[in-house]
Amino acid sequence: MKIEVATKQDIPSIAECWVGLRLHQRERQGGQRPSLRGMMRQVERNMEKPHCFYFVAKELDQMVAAAFVRLRSGGRSAHLARAYTVPSHRRKGVMRMLEQAIIEFLRQRRITTLDLTVVPYNREGMATWPTLGYKPTKIVMTKELVY
Repeated sequence: MKIEVATKQDIPSIAECWVGLRLHQRERQGGQRPSLRGMMRQVERNMEKPHCFYFVAKELDQMVAAAFVRLRSGGRSAHLARAYTVPSHRRKGVMRMLEQAIIEFLRQRRITTLDLTVVPYNREGMATWPTLGYKPTKIVMTKELVY
C-alpha cells in the first residue's frame, strides 16, 4: 500500500471516490447522481489552493482510498473534510494508514488539532472514527427549509 499527497493525475480517481462517497452517504434514496465532471472541477479548484491537500492510498497503482484536508488559516488546526475507502478495501486498515500519513504531514507543519464531521447515518464512519481516537465535541443540528 502506498500513501501519498495527490497530484493532478489523481483528479479523476479522487472524483470517482467522492461520487462513491456521496452515493454511499445518501440519507434518502433517489435524487440525482453526483456529477463526475463537477467533482473533477471541484477537486482541481481545491488543489490550486495552498491550504488544501488531497491524500490517496494506492494498491498496485489503483486508488483504494482518498482524503481531503483543509488547513485553517491563522491557527494550528486542520479539518478532514472528506475521506472514503472503496468497498473492496474496507476493514483492512487502509483509512488508519491514510490518517497516519495525514497526521505526519500535519505534524511537519506544526498543526496540533485535526477535526472532522461525520453524519449519523454514515454507520461506517460513526464506527471507524472513534477507533482512530476521534471524540464528539459538538452537535450540529440542521433543518431543511421547504418553500
